[in-house]
Amino acid sequence: MAPANNYGGQKYEQELAYEYLRKKRDLNVFYPVVNSKKYIDTYRNARYLKDFLEEKISHLKFDLVCAYIHSYRAEYCFKKEGFNLVKIHRVYYRPSEENIVKRLWYYRYKPIHYTYELLSFFRDFLLR
Repeated sequence: MAPANNYGGQKYEQELAYEYLRKKRDLNVFYPVVNSKKYIDTYRNARYLKDFLEEKISHLKFDLVCAYIHSYRAEYCFKKEGFNLVKIHRVYYRPSEENIVKRLWYYRYKPIHYTYELLSFFRDFLLR
């Protein structure tokens, strides 16, 4: 799993994802431990995982799992870093009133989320 953020909490997203998946089935999952105070964007998710895997990246195949709106930019970032993506799992969701970290407030408003992803894609395309 790619390293991600903790949003001020005790655990990082990849740790929580692992715990969730571990309850569902017996897994053998590895992920880098990254203790960044700064926000880790999608491009950095891919970069940190690539650095963790080193030369093994060229011999491995990957599935990418993320929110469908975000999945197109995530696919671009991971492919740009050399990941051999076998399948993209575009997870559909409905905005809800459930608690969400403040940084991801736009997930509640799909038009804003689409706009955010489009602008971020242009940034990633131009800067990377």
